[in-house]
Amino acid sequence: MKSYIMFLLTLALIVSCESGPKKPNLETDVCANCTMILSQKPFICQTHMADSTHYFESIECLTAYSIKNESLFQLEQSWVTHFGPKAEWIPLKKVHFVRSTSIRSPMGLGLVGLTSAPEADKFVTDYGGEVLSWNQVKKFIIKAWF
Repeated sequence: MKSYIMFLLTLALIVSCESGPKKPNLETDVCANCTMILSQKPFICQTHMADSTHYFESIECLTAYSIKNESLFQLEQSWVTHFGPKAEWIPLKKVHFVRSTSIRSPMGLGLVGLTSAPEADKFVTDYGGEVLSWNQVKKFIIKAWF
């Protein structure tokens, strides 16, 4: 009986420590940066900090939050929604960012996340804009918002 209880406790701990992206509740979850209710799925981002998940309405909001909370922010515990029909989660450290004036993101700066360099290059060819690294996105947000 004792080993069965230990097994259940270990299993509960493993499940509760799941570190992958979590599904936001659109229309009720709120952006941790701008406090807008999440509404535009192709732009939503998230980060896990300590024992909570923080959602963001856009890459702009995630970036601003990461700058303001630099000492707590963990790149490897953050995800961006792929700007495409599947809207799958991409780990932040693998995102290829594009800034395009032809895209209207929730915060108006036209940032989208894509899964590969060829996909980002094709997006720029089709819609215009420029491919940015995470550090370039942070510099852009600092210049635009801070």
